[in-house]
Amino acid sequence: MKIHNLPNAIREDYYTISVLFQTNTKPYTYKVHKSIKLETGDAVVIDSPSGLQIVSVWTVHDFPQINYDSNMEYKWIVCKVDKTLYEQLKSQDDIIVTEARKREHDINRQKARTFLLESFHQDFINDMQKLLEVV
Repeated sequence: MKIHNLPNAIREDYYTISVLFQTNTKPYTYKVHKSIKLETGDAVVIDSPSGLQIVSVWTVHDFPQINYDSNMEYKWIVCKVDKTLYEQLKSQDDIIVTEARKREHDINRQKARTFLLESFHQDFINDMQKLLEVV
């Protein structure tokens, strides 16, 4: 066993995952504290030599997949990307835009109706409404 893997042998509060970087098809193994629940496809932040990166969880292991004789030093994930608030805010914005478009449509329809009522004789409008009832 390599000394740098001693904490991995002693600790029981973690599991491992495989992640994929966008630029590489080779999976890499990272440690995750058991308090963080992950599923395949979740996004996590890892600390790489080039800085923090967001990667996708490829596999969640049932137990730690650690090669204790490896020269590789297994790293922890920084955190799970929680998009809950982002999705909620985005959904609220979508609702506001949809409602505004509906109201804009209603206002334009009302303006057109008012124009018709002011421009045409009421008898003509009544005749047209009756025609629509038949269809």
